[in-house]
Amino acid sequence: MDIEGRMDDYLILPNGRKEYFADGALGYAKGIITAQYIQEELNLIRVNLIVDNQFKEEYFKDIEDNFRKIKGIDNSVVFKFAIVDSLIKRESGKVPLIISRIPK
Repeated sequence: MDIEGRMDDYLILPNGRKEYFADGALGYAKGIITAQYIQEELNLIRVNLIVDNQFKEEYFKDIEDNFRKIKGIDNSVVFKFAIVDSLIKRESGKVPLIISRIPK
């Protein structure tokens, strides 16, 4: 039996920097239960959120501004947010924080 440890991908920014978001960048936002980052293009990060009734859609702008400030991500990267009922799971059933579909 194989044991799958922490296998989060990383995001690759247009400048080549790798970003792991391991420090809980969403910890300051009210109403967020959990999140998942999905990257299919260098300049596009999709953020899927599971939220409770305290979350307000106007928080999207604040979250994006804080990502840019905290992580130093410039405006060449577009963030798209979606409120979802569930996150993408691996075959093992684990939910990764980051899914990168950028060839490495």
